[in-house]
Amino acid sequence: MLENNEHFYPGQDDKDGEDEEEEEGRGGESTDGNGENGELESPEEREMRGGRQSWEGKAGNVMKPAAIVVGRQRAGRPPKQAVTQVTSQAQTHHHVANKHQLNAAYQQPPHPGPSVPQKRRALMERSMTAVAPLEDTFLTMMVFRVGIPDIKQTRCLQFDLDSNVWDAKQQIICSLNESLWDVYNYGLFQPAGEGRDAKFLEEEQTLREYSHSFEKGVPYLEFRYKTRVYKQTNLDEKALSKLSTKASLKKFLEYIQTGSIEKITKVLEKGLDPNFHDPDSGETPLSVAVQSALPVEAIRVLVQGGAHLDFRNRDGFTALHKAVWAQNHAGLLVLLSLGASPNYKDRCGLTPLYHTVLAGGDTSCCETLLYYRATLGTRDENGWDESHQVPRTV
Repeated sequence: MLENNEHFYPGQDDKDGEDEEEEEGRGGESTDGNGENGELESPEEREMRGGRQSWEGKAGNVMKPAAIVVGRQRAGRPPKQAVTQVTSQAQTHHHVANKHQLNAAYQQPPHPGPSVPQKRRALMERSMTAVAPLEDTFLTMMVFRVGIPDIKQTRCLQFDLDSNVWDAKQQIICSLNESLWDVYNYGLFQPAGEGRDAKFLEEEQTLREYSHSFEKGVPYLEFRYKTRVYKQTNLDEKALSKLSTKASLKKFLEYIQTGSIEKITKVLEKGLDPNFHDPDSGETPLSVAVQSALPVEAIRVLVQGGAHLDFRNRDGFTALHKAVWAQNHAGLLVLLSLGASPNYKDRCGLTPLYHTVLAGGDTSCCETLLYYRATLGTRDENGWDESHQVPRTV
């Protein structure tokens, strides 16, 4: 049975032949490429020998590569048959392997993208850490609902947030289709709500400075006549109506002209609104106070009692304009320290600094206004600013 192993291992004879040739090559081959007698091999002999080489390890053991190309063929065998067979098998194996790799690459499912919840989470994380969007950062225009109680109208207007309240008020006045009495003493009123008190917006402040207090959506403001804003909720309307009679108002102006601070304080505590005009002169209690050279405390009591710093007399002048004309530096200083703006405008759009040049005289009021950052370059209807008026007053 063992004698018939050629039937089961048909390539055994070939392997035995290769082993005999390797044993012959161990003794006859030279590592430096010389022949058996130390002579150089001719190109023909080197070609006959082929790629037959010795593979020796560190201990002198012979190491066979995975496939050895036999140079010397034994008699009776077709030349280069083994080379062709090995090469064709290798190419076939390489082609099959590449085909399997390509099929695996094409059949491999694509990498799944992020799911919808993952996208939402990534968007939320980005919105929490990223800078505010450009449309929020550079937002300059906003739509407001403006109610006008005196004419029972409500309209939507778009304001520039970087413009001041005075400009917004002029825009409202231009949009009116009917006139209002003493319209320059109207102001933008913000009703109470969400933990804030009701108030009139300061004319020289920008709308952006009040944006944190506007409600969400379309903010609502009122365009109404400036009156005292009461913090008390339990007011006696009958008592207030008695204080608003012509006789009571005239007596109150007498208290101011005489400097009766205690009487002024008592009347204001009862609830008198100090924002009114003298029927005879058209002046306001605050403008009368700065022209009468009253003590600073009297002016302070009026402002704390509800007098608006930007309330204008019949000629359109605020108390700051009247203090400049009266050259009352102490009164001007106390008004500015109480929060008055040095850029209040009269009905012609002229500031107190412009009027200091027209009034002439002492320069202390002009220096004080400049110290409080009054704006230079206010022009009148002829295009003249403060510098054009200086030669006329010197």
